[in-house]
Amino acid sequence: MGPGVVVEVSEGVDVLVQAIMAVGVNGDGRRVAAAFIGTAFVQEDAEAASKQWRAGADRLWPKVPRLAALMDEAETDVLAFMTLPKDQRPKIHS
Repeated sequence: MGPGVVVEVSEGVDVLVQAIMAVGVNGDGRRVAAAFIGTAFVQEDAEAASKQWRAGADRLWPKVPRLAALMDEAETDVLAFMTLPKDQRPKIHS
């Protein structure tokens, strides 16, 4: 993965955060969404991150379907850097 991919991943996360705000998720809902998203990034590998992401998105469908749909759409892009070796991820995340 080259520098361009790092920028794309970073921009993807920024876009997701902006979209969360745009769909009207605020207060407690924003914290819950952030927790679901954050737990995906602490997983050991891409497969585990995807499973965690899916669990979070699936739990959001009943209460915040617009956010769940957004997470469905963004999953591949946002979690792309999880395919890197674990020791390289903090360099991209920061």
